Amino acid sequence: MNKRYDAFISYAHKDEEFVTKELLPRFESEELNFKICWHVRDFMPGEMIANEITKAVEESRRTIIILSLNYLESVWCQIEFSTAYLQSLADKCNRVIPIIYQDIGDIEQLDPQLQAYLKTNTYVRWDDPWFWEKLLYAMPHKRRLKDVQGPDNMRMESVDKRNPLKHKPPRHCPSTWLRRTMATV
Repeated sequence: MNKRYDAFISYAHKDEEFVTKELLPRFESEELNFKICWHVRDFMPGEMIANEITKAVEESRRTIIILSLNYLESVWCQIEFSTAYLQSLADKCNRVIPIIYQDIGDIEQLDPQLQAYLKTNTYVRWDDPWFWEKLLYAMPHKRRLKDVQGPDNMRMESVDKRNPLKHKPPRHCPSTWLRRTMATV
């Protein structure tokens, strides 16, 4: 499945500093080189916001949601989560990566759809010492070329720097592949 972005980041405007100072610089660094859909930069001016949200989710391999009290209070964030959740159901593959950025209170008090999602799927916490390792593992894994030599000796070796697994997941749904792989171990 060829998509334009590796991830779309859904967050409340009040949490924008976290996105611009922590997430975007790391994701878009030369080392990681992820293609991130950031609404400030990538939404088309003059278009309906709801259509741009749908397009961003459809054109992204993952949707990262930055959960905070600000997120829970935002109608646009609720639309973004719902769109990503429904796209995951349509794709029959979990593509939503929740990040608990700040305390969001009792999960039982959340919107029923988000509550059900958090109860049945894993998420990563910003205060987790393994935050970046977990988040990067949940991101799409890109294949890189290593040991590219000149035309006399055309040896090219493909290597994936971010995926420690020996066998690569199929493109359609790495989480399904991972569950099957772990079940056979």
